Order: sequence, then C-alpha cells, then structure tokens
Amino acid sequence: MSKLLKLTIAQCIGLFALVGIGCLGAMVLVAMSGLIGDAMEAQAARQQAVSMALTRPVTAPIGDGFFVRDGKLKLGEEIINGDQALVDEIHQINGGVATIFMDDVRLAANVLTPDSTRRIAAWIAQIEPSKQVA
Repeated sequence: MSKLLKLTIAQCIGLFALVGIGCLGAMVLVAMSGLIGDAMEAQAARQQAVSMALTRPVTAPIGDGFFVRDGKLKLGEEIINGDQALVDEIHQINGGVATIFMDDVRLAANVLTPDSTRRIAAWIAQIEPSKQVA
C-alpha cells in the first residue's frame, strides 16, 4: 500500500487508464459474445427450419405432426424411436447427418460410433463436445 502512495501523478493517471481500458475491453468482450451467441442461435433456428422443410416429403405420408405419448416420439400413429429407415431416407435427401432427438436423447441417427454401429439412445451430455450441433 505504501508503494502505491509513492506513485507520481503521471503514474497514477497511467495506472487508472490501464484499469479503465481493461474494464472497457471486458465490457466489449461481453457485449460481443452476447451478439455472437444471438446470431448463432438465429442461424441454428433457420437451419432447423430448412431441415424440417426438406424432410416434409418424407414425413408427410407418415403423419401430420410430431408428439410424445407414453415416452415415445410419434409422427401420426407411427413410433419414431429407433426408426432408422426414416433417418436413412432423410439422409438421402439432404446428404448430411440425420438425427432425431426427443429432448436431449438421440432416438435415431445415421451417426456411427467408432465400431460402425449407430449412435442411438445417447444423451447429448454423452456426445463429445466437439461433435455437438445445435
């Protein structure tokens, strides 16, 4: 504390300027991370809407709307849990990963594990963080 009192006026002004710049930088960082997070969330919502539109030709003949009954995800009267044919058909349309989730559990997917089995019934928390997609 005694060394702080021995600073010259110029040193005190410089120290306060550095602290102020650091605080300003932190505030800008927080604001930017919020904006980036909002933009990523909006992009994910748009991508989800596009993906759902692409799947309509596949899902429309099965039923009109997804819902949960007795712990099972249903499309019309068809149970979707574990329906690998549905995700394979969707994969053929979009060429990418096809996964059906209920809450945070993967019910059906064309995502493979290292031993080439399908990664289903996996909680999102069990998926490697680098592989999680919004």
